[in-house]
Amino acid sequence: MNRAECIEILRQTGCNSDVIAHSIAVADLALEICDIRWKDLADRELVEAGALLHDIGRSKTQQIDHAVIGVEIGRELGLDPRILLIIERHIGAGITQDEAEALGLPAKDYLPETIEEKIVAHADNLVDDTTRITFHERIKQVEERLTEAHVNRMIKLHNEVCGRRFEPEIFCGYAKINDVKQLMKEIADIAQKHSLVIQIVDGDLVAGKEHVRSAVFKAIRSMDAGEAIASSLSLEILLYLAGTRNISKALEIGVKEGEGRVYLIIIGDEVGKDVKEEIFELLHFKEDDFSRSCENKEQLMAFFGITEEELGVAGEDKLEMLVIERGALLEVLK
Repeated sequence: MNRAECIEILRQTGCNSDVIAHSIAVADLALEICDIRWKDLADRELVEAGALLHDIGRSKTQQIDHAVIGVEIGRELGLDPRILLIIERHIGAGITQDEAEALGLPAKDYLPETIEEKIVAHADNLVDDTTRITFHERIKQVEERLTEAHVNRMIKLHNEVCGRRFEPEIFCGYAKINDVKQLMKEIADIAQKHSLVIQIVDGDLVAGKEHVRSAVFKAIRSMDAGEAIASSLSLEILLYLAGTRNISKALEIGVKEGEGRVYLIIIGDEVGKDVKEEIFELLHFKEDDFSRSCENKEQLMAFFGITEEELGVAGEDKLEMLVIERGALLEVLK
């Protein structure tokens, strides 16, 4: 069952445009996880179909029983039983039998078991409407309203599905840098001490957090596949951010001396508050979410070779998408 067929099923069963848009966003992320972490180990077509149809029950209800109702709808449609299990087990990190009874659901376990079920459940956790959020942001959202057991289950699912390197923490803000060479030495020491990958880049040459996230995912995939141009993940991220095979060109997107906008990328296991504070102090960093501003439009267009005509065809609000496409082109050219 292909993507178009799944989307048509959503429409035919009465899912609204918001549910469909969310399902597409979940499917896109689930496929990225699949390609980066579970290539040749997970059924990619099943992941895509399951992710697209996971919320089919929302055509009838927005309550927690949408998973149960979704299975009923799917069964009537004759969907693959494996898709039915993805639909049934996608809520949070799964629900135990005791939790199900307390919620008024049929008494049984709703815990994801196969890797395809786990990928879809976790991707759903990382998409808020259509916006991707970090795992840390999701935990912050739910830790006050869910039980400790459920939060721990979400953490366990994250670790199983994504491993350590998948989830980047991305900060944007203003920094004051006096000596780039000394800063990078100190950052390298912190990274080595805490088993992290840390990259700091010029905020004026980055189109937004999705640009960063896309570059990180592609760089990880490239490293894991043995197809990287660079010898380190931090440098490979720069190449994908810059959309070039030329390391000298990619280094232009690196952080510069003086005061200015930067993106800070930290990849690794759970990063302690003290480690972040140490990095922030080195940068004289003041967090500020300027990621959706268009102040750097001209710089981006010049650096990435985007013409006014190209932007006019795509639309003014698609600049970040055009920049991300430069990174995607790098994969094709390898």
